Amino acid sequence: MKVKRLQIILSMCLFSGLLTGCSSGDSPKPTSSPATFTSEKENRKMLELRINGQVSALELMNNSTVNELLSVLPDTFTMQDLNQNEKYFELPQNLPTQQQRVEEIQKGDVMLYGENTLVIFYRSFTTNYSYTRIGRIGNSDKLADRLGADAVLVERIN
Repeated sequence: MKVKRLQIILSMCLFSGLLTGCSSGDSPKPTSSPATFTSEKENRKMLELRINGQVSALELMNNSTVNELLSVLPDTFTMQDLNQNEKYFELPQNLPTQQQRVEEIQKGDVMLYGENTLVIFYRSFTTNYSYTRIGRIGNSDKLADRLGADAVLVERIN
């Protein structure tokens, strides 16, 4: 029943997309809010990180915080563990922020706490804290196992 409903919805979306594509005039470009990750390949920024010797792809948000982060993030740095659910690193300078109360943290989320603390979350949980979204590490299923409970060495690959 759910599969049939999904097929109908996908068919409707495809049909709608075909109709929209055939219309004349400029159509508005989709925009991405700071709270969502873009799904358009050409707009995606990726950063590869080697964490404890294993490569992880970090899909980055498109915001001023990320732009500044890329210019100040060291090639190699150590992230400390906090609360057995996150790794953090104090950046060498403050970044512009777009803080929002996120309520739900998902494993793989990468955020900025305050103005200069980079955080990788390796467990999901609820929170009352506010963060600026940086991006998300793909394939985060076994992220807790890969990061462990100790400090981790992180290297920028690209």
